[in-house]
Amino acid sequence: MRLRLVVGRLQRKLRLGVAGDLPPLQYGTLAILDARGELPLGTLAALEGVRPPTMSRVVATLQERGLVERGNDNDRRRRTVRLTAAGAATLALARHRQTAGLARRLAALDDAQRAAVKNVLPVLEALADRH
Repeated sequence: MRLRLVVGRLQRKLRLGVAGDLPPLQYGTLAILDARGELPLGTLAALEGVRPPTMSRVVATLQERGLVERGNDNDRRRRTVRLTAAGAATLALARHRQTAGLARRLAALDDAQRAAVKNVLPVLEALADRH
């Protein structure tokens, strides 16, 4: 479907604009932890759509950089992952860069194109909110 392709392409371009220091999977992991708080590694993997061993490697890299910490949940059998202050700051900077990149792209459109984007937003929001 064309909509999926266009939205995916725009998302990739926006992520590539911030990817110098934060590859997409690492960015997504930090964003999930920011939105949902501390999570078991398996849940984090499922939310990001990767296998647990892949997420374990991503988390190890983020932990080495001081962006996440590992812990144990209440029953001490499952490992959890949480965002650090440095991780939150890194994510905030990446989001700022992403927003600036989108603003530049929108500014390059003519008035009619910007109006069309503005008019379609409620429809896209309704699509996103459907279950």
